Amino acid sequence: MRVISGFLKGKRLLSPKGQDTRPTADRLKETLFNILQGRISESKFLDVFSGTGSIGIEALSRGADKVVFIDSSRECGEIINKNLSSISSADILNKFDIIVADFKSAIRTLGNENKKFDIIFLDPPYYNEFTYEAINAIVENRLLEKDGIIISEQGSKDPEYEFSKLEIYDIREYKTAKFVFYTNLQ
Repeated sequence: MRVISGFLKGKRLLSPKGQDTRPTADRLKETLFNILQGRISESKFLDVFSGTGSIGIEALSRGADKVVFIDSSRECGEIINKNLSSISSADILNKFDIIVADFKSAIRTLGNENKKFDIIFLDPPYYNEFTYEAINAIVENRLLEKDGIIISEQGSKDPEYEFSKLEIYDIREYKTAKFVFYTNLQ
């Protein structure tokens, strides 16, 4: 696993051992960032269910102004920290936060702090209710900027959820996964 583009291009990233974390494949990550290319620079980016942090680190590499990583696993939090600590660049100093906590409490905390994000990426374990619960919590806590987007990476057979304050504006399907893009209607 590596950074695809930007000033960190080619940087190898650590990942936890075992099968509990399923990093987004490099090919899917490249496709995603090609879609987002005009939105990343100077954005505030939230990476929920961060795992290795590869999506948020890719956003930093491509010019995101701030990235917040959320994962409930202490091991994943340590891996993200190691991946970021190994980057000796002033370009990312103070541009990220790592929150090791349950996604609901982390989202609630960010909402209480009135944090807003231009891009929110979710990559929960496939085939469960976490996608719906996380997006619902994001909407309830008003984390999405007015013109912001949410991208949910889901299993190819996962449903696309409807929300009264969001609109699905794109779905990109691949063999075992898909990206569902939501935009804010508020």
